[in-house]
Amino acid sequence: MYWVYKKHEMHLMQTVLRNQSPAAYEYREWKQPDCDAETIHNPQSYLAGYQRDLAVIERLKRMIFDDCQTFIRKETIVALST
Repeated sequence: MYWVYKKHEMHLMQTVLRNQSPAAYEYREWKQPDCDAETIHNPQSYLAGYQRDLAVIERLKRMIFDDCQTFIRKETIVALST
C-alpha cells in the first residue's frame, strides 16, 4: 500500500492542494521553479513552495483589503475578508 502512495504522491498532493486553494495552485504551476529542475519532481519542495505562494497570496489579499476598500465592490470586500 505504501509503495502505491509513493508512486502517486506528487499527483495526490497536487490534487489536494488544487482543491484547497485553486489560486495558490495555479500560481505554483505557472511560477518558475525555485532552483534546478529536480525540485519540480520533489513533493516536499513542491509543498514548501506552495506554502510560500499561499502566504504571498494572503498578504496580497490583506493589502488589497486594507488599501482599496474605498473603490472596490462590496462583493470583493466580502470575498477578500474570508
